[in-house]
Amino acid sequence: MKNLLISLVLLFNTLLIAETFRGFVYDEKSNPLQEVLIIHGDNSTFSKENGYFLLNSESKADSLIIYYAFHEIIKVNRREFTSTKYFTLKPLSVELSTITFTAKRTNNQLPSSQEKITISLKDKPTENTNLAEVLTEDKSIQIEGTQLPGERQTASILGHSSRHTLVMLDGIALNNNGEDFDLASIPVELVDEVEIYKNNVSSLSGGGGIAGVINIKTKKSSKNNRDLSFSGNYGSYNFRKISTSSAFNLGNTSFYAVFSHQYSDNDFKYKIKKGNVWKTQVRENNSKESINAMLNLSSKLRWFDIYYSGNLTQYDNQLPGPTNFLNLYNRAKIEGYDFYNDLKLKKKLGIVNNSLEFFFINKESEYSNLNSTISINRTQNNSQNRRLGLKLSNVFDYDKLQISLLNSGMEETYSFKDKIYLSNNINETSLYSYASNIVSQYKDSFDLINYNFIASLRYDKHNRFDDFSTYRLSGDVSYDYLIKPTLLFSYGTGFTVHHFTASTGKVIPML
Repeated sequence: MKNLLISLVLLFNTLLIAETFRGFVYDEKSNPLQEVLIIHGDNSTFSKENGYFLLNSESKADSLIIYYAFHEIIKVNRREFTSTKYFTLKPLSVELSTITFTAKRTNNQLPSSQEKITISLKDKPTENTNLAEVLTEDKSIQIEGTQLPGERQTASILGHSSRHTLVMLDGIALNNNGEDFDLASIPVELVDEVEIYKNNVSSLSGGGGIAGVINIKTKKSSKNNRDLSFSGNYGSYNFRKISTSSAFNLGNTSFYAVFSHQYSDNDFKYKIKKGNVWKTQVRENNSKESINAMLNLSSKLRWFDIYYSGNLTQYDNQLPGPTNFLNLYNRAKIEGYDFYNDLKLKKKLGIVNNSLEFFFINKESEYSNLNSTISINRTQNNSQNRRLGLKLSNVFDYDKLQISLLNSGMEETYSFKDKIYLSNNINETSLYSYASNIVSQYKDSFDLINYNFIASLRYDKHNRFDDFSTYRLSGDVSYDYLIKPTLLFSYGTGFTVHHFTASTGKVIPML
C-alpha cells in the first residue's frame, strides 16, 4: 500500500511538471491533415486521421514547430496553448529548376531500324591483340581462318560468305566488292568501338554489304593535354608485340598517334602417318610480321572543323600457314602495305550539319613462290589497288526528326603483273560508282514511336580493257513505323538493272 502511494505521488508530480499541447491541423479547404509533425524541443508527435494531436512535453523550449511536407512551417509560442488550438497549413510553392532530357544522336548512314550491335573498347583493358579476337564476343559472327597470330582471319555474319561482309574504317570501305578482309590486321590499339550492322545493306554500302557491315571507329585524341602509354606482349609460337600510343593537344588541334610492331614464328609440331608409322614433323618458315602506324587529328578552325585520319600497315608474311601440301608453297611469302587517308571538313549552318569528305586508299602487295617443287606453281606477281573518293553529307535535325542526305562518288583502279607468266597480266582497269540516298528517322521523347524511311540509288560502271564494260543501276525504297511494344508496319521494294557491253567473244570474269 505504501509503494502504491509513493508511485501516485511521483506520477502527480510529473504531470505537474510536463506541459500538454492540444490542437487540430487542417488544410485551406478545412480538410483534416494526418501525419503532421509537431515538435517541442526533444519531444514530438504526429496528428491523427481527424487532424488532432496531443503532446506531453517536459522541454523548456519556448516554441513549437508544426511541419508538413510541401506546406509552410508554423512556429508557435508555447504560452499560446492555453486551450485547444486550431491551425491551417498553407501549401508551399516549390520552384524546381528546369530539367532537360537530351538524347545523343549520331549522323548514321544506316537507319536505326537496322539490327545494330556496338562493342566498345573505350578505357577497357583487354587481352585481345587484334580485331578478329574482339569480334568473337558476338556469337552471330563466325570468325573464319587459322587461329594463329598473324594468320588471316575473316568474319561471316549470319552464315553468309565472308566476302559479303563489308568492313569499314571510320566509314570508309576497306575491302573491295566480292573480297573478304583480314580482321587480324587491325590491332586493338586503333579501335575505339565497333559497330556491327546485320542483314542486307547493299543499297547503301554496295554489293559487298549483302550480309552486313562492320564499321571500325578509331580512337581519337584524349581530353587530357598529354597521354602516353606503352605495352608489350609475349606468348606461344614466339609471339612478340610492342605498341605505344600518345595523345596531346596543341592549341585547338588534338592529336592521337599509335605505333605497333608484331611478330610470330608460328612454327608448330604435328603428326603425320607414313605407312603404318606416325611421325612428328615441324612446320617451319611460317613467320608473320606486321607494322602498323596511325595518326588522327582534329582541329577547330574559324570557318569549319577539320579531321584527318591516316593509317599505314606494312606486312611481311611467310605462307601459307597450316596446309597438307607444304611442297607447293616452300618458302612462299607475301609482303606489301596498305595506306588509308581520310580528310573531313565539317560545318554546321543552322539546323543542318554539313560534311565534305575526301579519301584515298593505296594497296600494293607482292607474292613470291619460287621454290615450289611443282614448276607450274612457281610465280612472282605484283598487284596494286587504288581508290579515290568524295562524300557530301547533309543532316537536318528537326528536334525529334532527323533527315540525312548522302551523295558519294568513287574511282577505283586495279592492276596485276606476273613476272613469270606474262599472259596473266591485267592492265589497269577502272571502276566508277556513284551513290545517293536519303534516310529519315523520327523518335518521340519516350522512344515509343519510331519511324524510319530510306531511299537509295546506286550507279556503278566497270571498265575492263577496251572491249568490255559493265553498268549496274540499283535502288531501294523502304520504311517502317514502330509503335512499341507490339505494333509494326513495314514496307520495302527494290530494283537492279544490269547492262553488259563487249565487242569481242571473250568471256572475262568480273573482279
